Amino acid sequence: DARRQRPRHITFAISCAGEGGPATAFETTPGSCHFVVRMQHPAGCPRGMGWGWGWVFNVTFFSVLGAYFGIGMAYKVKHKGHSVGVEALPNIEFWRSLPLYVRDGLFFSREVVMGRLKDYKESRQGTEQVPGYNEMS
Repeated sequence: DARRQRPRHITFAISCAGEGGPATAFETTPGSCHFVVRMQHPAGCPRGMGWGWGWVFNVTFFSVLGAYFGIGMAYKVKHKGHSVGVEALPNIEFWRSLPLYVRDGLFFSREVVMGRLKDYKESRQGTEQVPGYNEMS
């Protein structure tokens, strides 16, 4: 059967209704393997245009970040005599060393986790082992 060789496509069309009703499904063109499922449900009704907390967080975060860099650069250029460029970034030494701080934090976290695993393994010595279980070394 040629229909079994073609991928099937399904489109869901949800329209606004006070209460959910029965769903109807049909194939757009016979033999096309493209199906449409239509239903009415309150989920299809438009919501208010308010922002969710994620948008509020992102807009606030990037606004504060932009103000930090903008005001910091303006201060360093105007009052400290730096030329406009990378050196005018506020706390440039920190930003240059940030990747090293992140790396150190990851290594420290790894050592804490591995140390706890080591302590756990040492506390379990002499206890019954599960057959076929290969502990991390």
